[in-house]
Amino acid sequence: MNHLKRLSLLTFILSLILLFASIKGDANSFSRNSSFTDASTGSPFESSSSSSRYVLTQALFKSRSFLLTRDQAKFASPDVAEHNGKYFTLFMPGISFMGLPFYILGSIVGLPQLGTFSLNFWLAIINVFLVAALAKRLGASWSWSLLGGFLFLFGSNAWAYALTYSQHHLAVFATISLLLISTHSLTVKNNLLFGIIFGIALLADFPNPIILSPIAVYQLSRHFHFHRNKINWSWLFMGAGVLPFLVIFAYYNLKTTGSPLLSAQFVGRSKEFNVATSVPAETKSVPEVRSPGLHLPLKSRSLIRGFSILIFSDERGWIYYSPMVLVGIIGLVLTLKKNSSNPVPNLIFAAICFNLLIYAMFGDPWGGWSFGPRYLIPATAMISVFIPVFMQKYGKNVLVMSGFLVACVLSIRLATLAALTTAHVPPKQGAEALPVPIPHTPKLNSNFLAANKSSSLIYNLSFKNQMPANTYYKLVFALALITFVTLTGFAVNSKRV
Repeated sequence: MNHLKRLSLLTFILSLILLFASIKGDANSFSRNSSFTDASTGSPFESSSSSSRYVLTQALFKSRSFLLTRDQAKFASPDVAEHNGKYFTLFMPGISFMGLPFYILGSIVGLPQLGTFSLNFWLAIINVFLVAALAKRLGASWSWSLLGGFLFLFGSNAWAYALTYSQHHLAVFATISLLLISTHSLTVKNNLLFGIIFGIALLADFPNPIILSPIAVYQLSRHFHFHRNKINWSWLFMGAGVLPFLVIFAYYNLKTTGSPLLSAQFVGRSKEFNVATSVPAETKSVPEVRSPGLHLPLKSRSLIRGFSILIFSDERGWIYYSPMVLVGIIGLVLTLKKNSSNPVPNLIFAAICFNLLIYAMFGDPWGGWSFGPRYLIPATAMISVFIPVFMQKYGKNVLVMSGFLVACVLSIRLATLAALTTAHVPPKQGAEALPVPIPHTPKLNSNFLAANKSSSLIYNLSFKNQMPANTYYKLVFALALITFVTLTGFAVNSKRV
């Protein structure tokens, strides 16, 4: 085994340990895993984005149905829809479908919740190596590329969301996979795989096809050579890959809303369950007079405010919560200035812009109660690709390396804090509107630790009586830093392979 394979294995093992150390839960959730429904802060079901998807997986297994019982709907609220007396999740069903095998495996050992949530655990590990593979494709050495993949997961809120039952890591998997496929030859196999992954992404979340559209358009355009009057008809297999997922989606809609063309998102939230939502207070204070016609959630007037919230603010700012992305942004800009014949940097730039534009115009750019810009996790994966590309060229510069180390340490610190406490942080307006105001920044996570509380299952089962929660946090943070420093050391001293 050569040193690069050993380094890959080391990255895999240490990533597993860090994720395992931060799995959410406590003695109650572990002992009552099949019937656990606690939605308190720090629990696996602290967010309805997880619970709403989970109850659909549960219904598929227990009832062989897409519909929820009233108790399941209440547990999933506010992210539940009701139509003609039928309850169903407000989200796209893709994650719930993919989690079913994991639910079944977990049920065999009496741990269905843990089993189901492990879907994102494994997707996150895969994404580390997908990001590394794409960085390698852009010219970085494998050592630097592995560091880029590690930083994506453990230097951003991607870590906290690897512990949930949400769509973000599947979106990353689809985005990076399609970018990699677009660098390969146009074969039937590659086109079919492209279509299948695109279809899975569509079934997981509505915005995914929009974010992925620059990549899809590019891949499709490669088949047409009008100047030579030549068409590569293998593009049809892209459509063949997507088609089954469109059929599944139409059938799912038919069974839930009664129409193959009407999805839960256009039915809207059920008002039956009196549960406070995480929508900021200012957005709920003024009744909206709705005009006739189709109402889309994207509003161009919200663009500047949404952009500020997603990039700079202490609520959800991309740079605030992951300063390391600045290194990736610089790397992307310098790569684009090269005017290289490689289309991937341009595709990444376009996909990041689409990701930002969609959610900056979204009615809730905060992503409800969340940690950092969860909507930008795919963008974080893409920008992380350029960290190794930039550092390989400029990492010998003392000032560059110093800035890089500071940015990464700050990023890893915040990522560890969220992973071991909660990803359920309110927007500023929501925090101030509460009867007892709470912080809308990582201060809430620090307060969680100060109260000697952690969301870690391992801590709560094995170490709660042996050490304070803050000590456990410091140990996990130290391991993440040791891994980062080790990978950086290998990268700096590695050859360009």
